[in-house]
Amino acid sequence: AKNTPETRLKVENMALINSKESDFGPAYADKKFNTLYFTSTRQGAQGALDVTTGQNHSDLYETKLDKNGKWSTPVPLATSVVSKMNEGGAYVSKKGDLMFMTRCPEAKNKQLKCQIYVCKKQGPSWAEPVLLPFNIDTVSFRHAVISADGNTLYFDSRLSGGFGGNDIWMSTFDAKSKEWGQPVNLGAQVNTAGTEGYPYIAEDNKTLYFSSDTHLGMGGLDIFKVEKGADGKFTKAPENLKSPMNSAGDDFGIVYEGKKIKGYFTSNREGGKG
Repeated sequence: AKNTPETRLKVENMALINSKESDFGPAYADKKFNTLYFTSTRQGAQGALDVTTGQNHSDLYETKLDKNGKWSTPVPLATSVVSKMNEGGAYVSKKGDLMFMTRCPEAKNKQLKCQIYVCKKQGPSWAEPVLLPFNIDTVSFRHAVISADGNTLYFDSRLSGGFGGNDIWMSTFDAKSKEWGQPVNLGAQVNTAGTEGYPYIAEDNKTLYFSSDTHLGMGGLDIFKVEKGADGKFTKAPENLKSPMNSAGDDFGIVYEGKKIKGYFTSNREGGKG
């Protein structure tokens, strides 16, 4: 396989911001790339334990880059967005005016489905999350990211009409109705009968990164990239980002610093904090 820019990257553990619990799904909070949002199940979350899993809730945290290039100790996102439910998968639009996030309700002995919400910027904080119109409460919708032009939302879902398991879908913003349209499956090149998730659309609005446990990989979830054709469809086979980006563990949730081949992703490979 050809040597992609990603195979020449150096990968290091972000020990300063990680905990022994799960820390995942990084996203930049602004255009300057000096605030990072991520999801964590560390101690100190808003609610008591999740009644479904018995674990800590997942909550959104933020960390800021200081003048010396060090990330600050993560703190919970100070906003009404963070509730006693499980929150995660925050992603901020390029303009910085919208944040998409996943919220998963809970109930004893019930597996309630995660749904996608949008919050508008309100001063330094975020307004109350609003449920996106295409959600169906019996189906799981997660990990929404918005294209740089603000017109397309990519997310993973178990909607029927897909290829089985979790698939990646898109929704297009209708400027007339000011609503997000019905989800469209990205098709057979991207989606398989297995699990596809954690999409990220690059700044060029063409290159889609996602994770899969079924496309030929190195074990667990691997990160792949695939390019959109002129017709807006993904017709070529996805490319595995290879080592050191991928490992025998689960590798997912990538985000790049604009056009730079530099950014953050999530992995449970050996050598982490737990």
